[in-house]
Amino acid sequence: STSFAYWDGESGDDRNTNPDWILTYTPYLNSDGKCVYNASMDPAVPEYRLRITDIVKEVVSNYDLDVIVFDDYFCAYWRTL
Repeated sequence: STSFAYWDGESGDDRNTNPDWILTYTPYLNSDGKCVYNASMDPAVPEYRLRITDIVKEVVSNYDLDVIVFDDYFCAYWRTL
């Protein structure tokens, strides 16, 4: 996930249970002088890809869907920490 304020996650959240799945980017100051933190799930981690696959399987099995859209917009403009 990408956030515009630092977020430690919640109990059971992947940021806490699987921190090695997270790409965290170098914080920077925005035009308002606020520190911005960005993070996303690392698509290179096989376990993360399996988790996404499992989630999609569950949704497809339990809901009548016409389409699933994967937004592959990846905002990796900064260096990872």
